[in-house]
Amino acid sequence: MGLAFDDIEQGREYPTFSRTVTEADHSLFIGFARMTLPIFNDETYARTTAIGSRIAPGFMTCSIVAGMMESVLGRSTLAGLGMDEMRFPNPVRIGDTIRARILVAEKRSLSDGQRGMVTLQIKTLNQRDEIVLQFVAKVMLSLKEPPLA
Repeated sequence: MGLAFDDIEQGREYPTFSRTVTEADHSLFIGFARMTLPIFNDETYARTTAIGSRIAPGFMTCSIVAGMMESVLGRSTLAGLGMDEMRFPNPVRIGDTIRARILVAEKRSLSDGQRGMVTLQIKTLNQRDEIVLQFVAKVMLSLKEPPLA
């Protein structure tokens, strides 16, 4: 369900669940997104590169991390306002298990008294504790959690 706005603490880091990137995840994502680069879909070619194997597209990693963020922020999330400083310092490979650490860099209520905004520093790590994705996100939240449907 995630945290209510009042429960989110500025300066605190929140860990997420872990998730292993499967062959099925990879195939579905590159098919859905119509990604055709051989580094994503041609193992023979990918073995000839400095990376040495097929990798997950960066935006696939971002999509998985969006679900991880939702598990922390929950149903109070109204909108993502932006993502800055996005970096992919290491590749994600099929079989990697990733998790995120979400640091609340800033938290403030908006003047309407109904919404708040958080600035988050996201670090995503693989099973070897290598950073595979990092970015800063701004997210708008409701100050009151919506009722269950």
